Amino acid sequence: MAAGGAAGRLPPMSIELERDTFDPLVGDPFQIHTGAGEALAAELVEVVGVKGDSDHREPFSVLFLGPEEPVLTQRIYEVEHAKLGRQAIFLVPVGPPTGKLKGRKGILYEAVFT
Repeated sequence: MAAGGAAGRLPPMSIELERDTFDPLVGDPFQIHTGAGEALAAELVEVVGVKGDSDHREPFSVLFLGPEEPVLTQRIYEVEHAKLGRQAIFLVPVGPPTGKLKGRKGILYEAVFT
């Protein structure tokens, strides 16, 4: 099976995803499409800059909080937001919330943009 789902087709990236794109969306609901018409509800909980060399853009990461079950595997998912539409984003499960998010239930998923 291809990384993009049953047929392996991913939506085209219709907009350039920058840190400024995600900053105002912290706290917003997103849908992570898992294939076969199913989606998980998730919340964008954090956007942070990361160290790195890039001539293209400032590297950053985003954290989504999804439900405790099922835990998704790392791969490319279609992630949907009311303003952004569907975007193909590589997500990595990083575990339960810690730090300032400790006490919230669910699994965190990280996407890093370089």
